[in-house]
Amino acid sequence: MPDMIKKITMFCAVCALMAGVVSCKADKEVDTASARIDNPDFLWPDAPQTTVISTFTSCWDSTAFTYPEGKAEVRVVRIVVPPDSRLGKHRHPMPNFGYVERGSVTVVKVCDDGSDGESRSFSQGEVVNELVGQTHYGISGPEGVVFLLFYAGAEGQELSVKQ
Repeated sequence: MPDMIKKITMFCAVCALMAGVVSCKADKEVDTASARIDNPDFLWPDAPQTTVISTFTSCWDSTAFTYPEGKAEVRVVRIVVPPDSRLGKHRHPMPNFGYVERGSVTVVKVCDDGSDGESRSFSQGEVVNELVGQTHYGISGPEGVVFLLFYAGAEGQELSVKQ
């Protein structure tokens, strides 16, 4: 068995070298005098660029967020919706936020009498601050929509409830 582990390790090392993941030669010389953990230039020689994409304190219709009781759980879900599709009516019991990777979606709020209410469209690169506790549905654009949703709820909680 140890021989098999050596072979697998060697195979992975060769693949990493061929893929350029591992380099045997440093890109630049390291000054060992400054190579200390408390030197910020050693940890972050090229400072990362940070861009705040969106900040909000409420749903897109200005309704305040409410968080459920219980042990916190965050789930990240990638959703792919075909072109010109209408999603079923549903509501979310917790705050959730989506980043539109590709395409567009229109979210339509459903009134208490069942009629369509306020709506808002989101396109590639935008952040969707979804409705919480309110019935709504989505309609994808002619190119469909792909987005990442981040659900901030309680452990084991349903992400959405069909209406």
